[in-house]
Amino acid sequence: MKGLKHISILCLLSALFLLSSKNAQGQDIHYTQFTLQPLQQSPAFAGNFNGDHRFVALYRNQWATVAVPYNTLGFAYDSKVYTTKKFDSFLGAGGQFFFDQAGDSRLRSLYLQLPMSYTLYLPAGEGNTFKLGTGFYVGLLNKSFNTSQLQFDNQYTGDIFNPNIPIAENFDQLGFTKPDIGLGYQLGLNLKEKAEFGIGFGIHHLNRIEESFINDGVGISLAKRYALPAYFKAELTPVWDLRFDYLYQTQNTFSEHTVGALASYFIRKDGPAIKSIEFGTYYRWADALSGIVRYRLNNMLFAFSYDINTSKLQAATNGYGGIEAGMVYIIKQVREPQIKYKRKCVVF
Repeated sequence: MKGLKHISILCLLSALFLLSSKNAQGQDIHYTQFTLQPLQQSPAFAGNFNGDHRFVALYRNQWATVAVPYNTLGFAYDSKVYTTKKFDSFLGAGGQFFFDQAGDSRLRSLYLQLPMSYTLYLPAGEGNTFKLGTGFYVGLLNKSFNTSQLQFDNQYTGDIFNPNIPIAENFDQLGFTKPDIGLGYQLGLNLKEKAEFGIGFGIHHLNRIEESFINDGVGISLAKRYALPAYFKAELTPVWDLRFDYLYQTQNTFSEHTVGALASYFIRKDGPAIKSIEFGTYYRWADALSGIVRYRLNNMLFAFSYDINTSKLQAATNGYGGIEAGMVYIIKQVREPQIKYKRKCVVF
């Protein structure tokens, strides 16, 4: 009986051991619908959308069938803060906030990042346009956990748990806030406004944030995360669009590959008046198979996805992975941008 009661202790201590062991380093959050949060992949994407202001909200709930679920909530805003008179380049800026909470310990991660970008359009002949961009972000990272919902070995008298007994674990701190910086690049090619290819690259946590809760002299840092997103989208017919996405991420010993395709059927596509249904499938290699459904109404996009677990946790989760729900809202000013690179339809 006592062993069963200690499961939550072992889970926490395992996590804290990873944070305080010599070779352990933390990992960032990730989304299935990563295309809705492009700034999380590269700050060079700030302002790169068809409009003037973009607002994004995305929620993820993962592994609810195994234990206390992982909850991740993200908000982002970006805009074009300055566009040249020739509409051949612009400065983009914005902000994004992520909140992640996991387990009985309420291990919390808060990310606040302020990205800025510069994007340049170049003619590529025959009505095609080439795009180059770079960017960086500065921000803060906060991590903390709560011991009030945990049971420690010294709080047991025989098989009886006594929450009034103080814990014997010696944590130097239950939380910290550290500065965070990163940079990124992007390039793209628009083919006569009928097809588009793009690729980005981001390097996150360049300053290798120290994130240990135990001052044991080892020194634990959050490893740099490298992200490489790529996409290709094309207008197949007046009512059908098709998009392919790929994302590679690596951080310390962790790496993941995600591939997917999304089809869009336009019920209405008349200038700013747009109504479409989008559906697709994404696969995160050796981890999860995801189905995505979206509904677009003018400048608003509503998105939902569901993951089916294909990893070694499949037996414990019965295949259930995570759900995501998101919304994107784009504001366009009265003036119509003259950048030829952009398509008439809104692209997220």
